Amino acid sequence: MTTWDYIRELFQPTDRVAICWKIYTEKRFNQRVVTAETACSERYQSFLRAMNVQGNNIYIGMNPIRPDAGQKRHKEDIAEVRRVYLDIDNDAEAILNRILTGSNLPKPNYVLNTSPGKYQLLWNVRDFERNDAESLMRSLCREFQADPANVDISRVFRLPGLHNKKYDATFQVTAQKLSSAIYTPRDFPSYASSTTPAPRQRATSKLTGTPSHLDWAWVCRQLWNTRDPEAVRSQLTDELERRARVRNKPKPRYYAELTFNKAVAYIAAKRPFSR
Repeated sequence: MTTWDYIRELFQPTDRVAICWKIYTEKRFNQRVVTAETACSERYQSFLRAMNVQGNNIYIGMNPIRPDAGQKRHKEDIAEVRRVYLDIDNDAEAILNRILTGSNLPKPNYVLNTSPGKYQLLWNVRDFERNDAESLMRSLCREFQADPANVDISRVFRLPGLHNKKYDATFQVTAQKLSSAIYTPRDFPSYASSTTPAPRQRATSKLTGTPSHLDWAWVCRQLWNTRDPEAVRSQLTDELERRARVRNKPKPRYYAELTFNKAVAYIAAKRPFSR
């Protein structure tokens, strides 16, 4: 697929998309939010090719940006979740074959070959809440040993047709389209059912107490049963930030870190006595 065909496949012409470029050895990360129509224009494509030739890696956001978000690309700036994805680096050929032939996953819409033996898989989706999409991606990462850093709905992935400039030998990123389907949460039942419940789902809990105590108790339960404490930390932070926006509460990240660290210490003290 060409770069412009790929963008047209992912977005409507008026969708606002994040285009990013960066030289791997430099800290600076450049970003522009433009319409998909602009990103596909001959002038903008020429600009991206020129930046790529100069050594920049080129990326695009996987989900559209809200009209009022300006040039920002945080989670809260995402207009809607249209894609979930996996970034497979280790034993990628075998894992890709397993996903395509030996798993209950629906067929990915696109498979990107980003460097020798490394792949990114994309599914077009609808009807996903933000937390549910990220919980699904965390579950898939655990199942298929994918990169757990790439489960944020605001992530950017490489653009096919351009070159990966991370290594000494340049590598052209390619994309293969496997499906035109648009999937819903019901298409991922065996994996969605194994995702860790988001904190906002605590309403069915029998526990009573202050919100802080309920948060702490939820984190303890999740830490006791998970091998991915960072996923628990991320979910708690997301939930407290969501509440902070609704209720105008200060310092959500501070309280998330405080609650998480207390729960970690509690579980560390209790676990040696467990059977």
